[in-house]
Amino acid sequence: MASGAAGLFDTSFLNPPDDGRALCEALIRADGEAEVEAILRDAGYWEDINAWSVFGANPANASVIGGQQEAPEAALVEKIVNSIDARLLDACRQRNLDPRSVDGMPSSGFEAVSSWFDHGMNTSQVSRAGNVIAWAPGKRDEQADRITVAATGPTDGYASISIADDGEGQEPDDFAATFCSLNTGNKRSIPFVQGKHTMGGTGALRFCGAGRVHAHNLQLIVSRRNPAYATGGDATPWGFTVVRRFPEQDNEKTPTFRFLAPNGTVLRFEADELAIFPLAPAERGRAEPYARLARWGTLTKLYEYIRTTYVTRAAMEAKSRTQLEPSSFCGIRAAGFGGVRLVAGRGLRSSCSW
Repeated sequence: MASGAAGLFDTSFLNPPDDGRALCEALIRADGEAEVEAILRDAGYWEDINAWSVFGANPANASVIGGQQEAPEAALVEKIVNSIDARLLDACRQRNLDPRSVDGMPSSGFEAVSSWFDHGMNTSQVSRAGNVIAWAPGKRDEQADRITVAATGPTDGYASISIADDGEGQEPDDFAATFCSLNTGNKRSIPFVQGKHTMGGTGALRFCGAGRVHAHNLQLIVSRRNPAYATGGDATPWGFTVVRRFPEQDNEKTPTFRFLAPNGTVLRFEADELAIFPLAPAERGRAEPYARLARWGTLTKLYEYIRTTYVTRAAMEAKSRTQLEPSSFCGIRAAGFGGVRLVAGRGLRSSCSW
């Protein structure tokens, strides 16, 4: 394996064949398409078309993926909705319940929150049941730490956005049928989730790549199934993949989105914990975008996703449209942590909860 691909980025720390975790963590900390390309080129994957599987098993997937939301703010909301769904599903499965059961399941997201998260709260009034606004600030903050959105990268230009949660997570062999599927409707029969058709979350892909015409539209997905109900138990590995837009190949008339799966298998590694959550300055003295550990869950990173000046607007859009569970929005930039409340309108903030 060569080092320092293209002479721009040091990738000499990657050593095959046991470099799964190092490769994953390098991709997590990368903040631009050029850096991701260098990492994957050095690992031998970038130019190997056979290392990439067709997203959704549909070579014409670009028209579906490109036909979702019209603005990056709205597409980001769908990612947060997916995290909320994942947390509700985790709460369900940890109670040994079948989310597709027709008996005894909450009929809506608010009812699910009321059943599984309102513990000890005064929710006797129907209007307060499942409403996070009725929670005490401490409880909202505690739950907000379990779905986070972090903006990283240069102080000007485009920010990369990372969405992390400790929801149900997925096993590596299930990526193709979940994160990298289209139109499967694999949550359609679950009444309390919001995402039903396995499409909305793909809408963010078209906005990755700083708006460049020939961008690769790169997105990273890292996930581990909750060992409490995963098939492998405590031995369940973390899986990770990169989604990428390929230009027209041979006789193809449109671009095709593919995801990294060498020999048809999503990359994986074993680890009890992985740092996917951010820490604000108050907790550690300085901002760290990937410092708090998770034993399971999912991290999705959208590379060069949105202009820095629009990050606050995107957060407010997410706040107004995701009401079932609180989330935290953290802004970590090269020049330091903003540390200003989002509602004050001064750029990025440290630990905004809603």
